[in-house]
Amino acid sequence: MEWPSHSDERGYFRRISDPNVFVANGLDIVPRQWSLSSNSRLGTFRGIHFQWPPNEEGKLVTCVTGSIFDVLIDLRPWTKTRGQCAHLELRANDGRTLYVPPGVAHGFLCLEDNTTLVYGITADYRPDATYGVRWNDPATTIEWPIKPRLVSDRDQNWSDLADTLDRMAILYKKHSGHVVAAQEEKEIGPDDVSHNRQSVIGCK
Repeated sequence: MEWPSHSDERGYFRRISDPNVFVANGLDIVPRQWSLSSNSRLGTFRGIHFQWPPNEEGKLVTCVTGSIFDVLIDLRPWTKTRGQCAHLELRANDGRTLYVPPGVAHGFLCLEDNTTLVYGITADYRPDATYGVRWNDPATTIEWPIKPRLVSDRDQNWSDLADTLDRMAILYKKHSGHVVAAQEEKEIGPDDVSHNRQSVIGCK
């Protein structure tokens, strides 16, 4: 999503969330919480995170200082883009907010020191439902612009993508009523990164 800025000699003012814009673009987004992610060192990596059904969370991600290489992996069993990944760069002052749909895993690599993100999150945090995909699993085919240098032990030891997709399919089937509602989400398309919609493209 691209947001206009209002600038003068004092600086600028910019929205990073607007329900009317979301509705106009067919997105049902109601953040339940807002969070800050502060990252002091270039090469810091966080991800590739998601929450298991029926506790999936959508995210609005805005970079307010520094820059990131942002990665998404579609884990939803019913989509044509299941198992595919997307990437894009977000930079401070670029006026963009990335929407990560529920059921899509998300991670980022800091491209500068002192990088800060603002997150709008659509579901309650559930530690027991939190999981991830291992960042260096070859099946993701992600070509990182720089090698991650600072990664937590937890993020180093998530499952491979194939195992995660299998378990996700089982849980969605278990929560079949939940799946019917979730299928109303738009699928991710290759041209959607900069057009106010969700997106998965090949990671290159």
